[in-house]
Parts: sequence; C-alpha cells; structure tokens
Amino acid sequence: MNSDKLRRAVVIATASVVVLLLVSWLWSYALSFQSVTFEYDDSLGYIELTSDVTEPLYPPAGEEVRLKKATYHMQTIGDNIESSSEDITIDSTSDTLGIEFTYNRTYLDSLYADEKDAILALISTTYPQIESRYTITRAALYGKGEIFGAQLVATTPSDHSDTLRILLQKQSDEWRVLSNPPTPILSAPEYPQIDPQILRTINQAR
Repeated sequence: MNSDKLRRAVVIATASVVVLLLVSWLWSYALSFQSVTFEYDDSLGYIELTSDVTEPLYPPAGEEVRLKKATYHMQTIGDNIESSSEDITIDSTSDTLGIEFTYNRTYLDSLYADEKDAILALISTTYPQIESRYTITRAALYGKGEIFGAQLVATTPSDHSDTLRILLQKQSDEWRVLSNPPTPILSAPEYPQIDPQILRTINQAR
C-alpha cells in the first residue's frame, strides 16, 4: 500500500515538474517575440528583413506583426527609391518603427528636368546678380524631390571668392528659397527642417 502511494506521489511530482517546465518554456517562448508595426509608404516600395533566426520577411505597412526578438538586416526596395540597408534590433522596447523612403538619383534627376525652369526662374528673381557673377553647378533635387541644392561658382574666380551653396524647399507645391543669402556652408542648426545628410551632400559636392 505504501509502495502504491509512493509511486503515485512520484508520478504526481514528476507530472507537476513536467507541467511547470512546459509552462515555463511556453512563457519563455512567448516572451521571445515582440509585436511591431512598420510605418512606411507602400506606394513607393517595401522593406525586407533577414536574420539568422528566420526566413526573409516582408512586413506590410501599418500592420502589427510578431517578430522573434533579434537583430535583423533591413533593406528598402522599390523602383524609384534609394536602396538602403541597416541593422535593426527588435526587443521588448520595440513598438512602431517609421521608415522614410528617399528617391534614387535617377528618379530625382527626372523630376528635376520638370522643375528646373521654375527653380532657376526663382533663383534669378531672388538674386538678380547671379547670372553675371556666378555659374550654377551641381544642381540637383534631394529627398523626395522637395529639396533643391546647388553650388554658385564665381564666374571670374579670385583668391577671395568662395563657392556658395544655395538651398530651396518645395512647400505646398511652391518653391521657396531658404538660403538667403547663399553661404559657403549649409549648417544643420540653420536648417533644422532639412535632413542633415542632405546638407552634407550639398556641402561636399564637387
């Protein structure tokens, strides 16, 4: 009788341990995932996530997805957007991740062809002496085509002549001059609304 009770006690204890281990494993497994929402403009492209813990993933824009907590390699993909990649870490603090697409140079150049006349006319009106004193070089659009940057090179260079940078932004379908007057360097504190990387590109263009 005592032997039967002992066996029963052992079975119950073993079963309890198994149940506790199973619950612990399930809880740990559930905690190894995180709900994340990726916000991006899916009319322009999409994102791909790759990692060592899963097959390539293509999370839809604006929808919550559950991902294994890990470091993922994220790449932006689309016909007219810049292909960029970065590593992102999904952990318990991850919630909503905003992804900003930018147009690639080929597409931006095609947009500039349509905007060129309006931009140059505004520059000429704002700075009447530019045509006689400077040559506009490295003219290009940036971002999503709403930023214009260029260099002004003195027509008759001297030791005291600086190459100037000019900056325009399109707001409500109208181009506006931001750099008034043009300066040798476009600084981020001066233009906090502009992506600093865009300013660096305009400053460094040769």
